[in-house]
Amino acid sequence: WFDPSNPVVKFSGSLRTDLFDWMLELEDRADMCLCCGTSLSGMNAGACVFYASHPTSTDRVARRPAKKSTKTPPAALGTVIINLQKTRSLDEYSVIRIWARLDDVFGMLAQKLKLDPIPQSFSPPSQVRTPDLFAVPYDPSSGLKVATLVGAPKLFHWNLSVGQSVKIAPKGASNAGCEGTVISRSEDGSRVIAIREKDGRTHKRWMGFWWIDSALRGAVPCLPIVNTGAAHTQPTPKAIVAHPSTTPKPAKKPGPKKTNPPQPATTQTTKTKPT
Repeated sequence: WFDPSNPVVKFSGSLRTDLFDWMLELEDRADMCLCCGTSLSGMNAGACVFYASHPTSTDRVARRPAKKSTKTPPAALGTVIINLQKTRSLDEYSVIRIWARLDDVFGMLAQKLKLDPIPQSFSPPSQVRTPDLFAVPYDPSSGLKVATLVGAPKLFHWNLSVGQSVKIAPKGASNAGCEGTVISRSEDGSRVIAIREKDGRTHKRWMGFWWIDSALRGAVPCLPIVNTGAAHTQPTPKAIVAHPSTTPKPAKKPGPKKTNPPQPATTQTTKTKPT
């Protein structure tokens, strides 16, 4: 959802390799897992609590902290589950099990923590709402983040205007290299991309506006899409809307020295007595 380089796959399909490796890393590092609104029915992303006892269950990231929490002494805080529906096999191993609606639980939690009310709608930052051309610290061919050794990162064009030709960037994506076109932009800045997939059909994929904000900040390792046939040059500052955290402030040019305007010449007359 909202990532054209990571489409939903069938149970018989394969997960994206780079994201799967990332998930394994999170599985190993997770000290606590909060499961909200899921029945944990055996997806690969959930497999961690008691794999030895339940070898057919694959809910990785939820199972591992739960398993660690049963050790003496506990090696993790454990797994917390908030859901109306019974889970497949993790209810009895969770450290906290809440049977309720998520809105009710988080509403009470926000009240307890004295947090401000959560807005019902989200407005993206002004710099990512309307423009179509962005300056981002990513390689225009591979979509990978440009390494920064000294000073500010080098910025390149990322054109997301309607009609722009693009292709899927991450090499591990199931549709890697597939090309398409930006066909529309929503009010919040999200894009709809028509991608010609490897099955020969054209699929419409949404790209959430938060990808743009993240790219401007250099917060993701790789862009989901890159332009095709784009010039690999640094953008001109006037044509690009860039995030302040990634774009150095231009040095102020010394202005002309201020000089006092010339004053009109004055003549001083003196009266002399007649002789």
